Amino acid sequence: MLVTKELTSANMRGGYSKTTIENAVNNLGGIESVVADPYTKRVTVEFDESTLTVEDIRHTIEDAGYEAEIEADSMQ
Repeated sequence: MLVTKELTSANMRGGYSKTTIENAVNNLGGIESVVADPYTKRVTVEFDESTLTVEDIRHTIEDAGYEAEIEADSMQ
């Protein structure tokens, strides 16, 4: 089932950060779409919940060198 979750990446800045985060997340299986916005510091991800979790996405962003916090309403 496709779900949309939001994460915050406080140290995301500019186009390079946007591209790095989007590419890292897109490399995961089950991703439908990912949009990283360096101005709002938000990463919005639509993915197949049966394939991976929002925690998997958070770890992927952190492994790419960026902070990642799951938005409270995205934990449900």
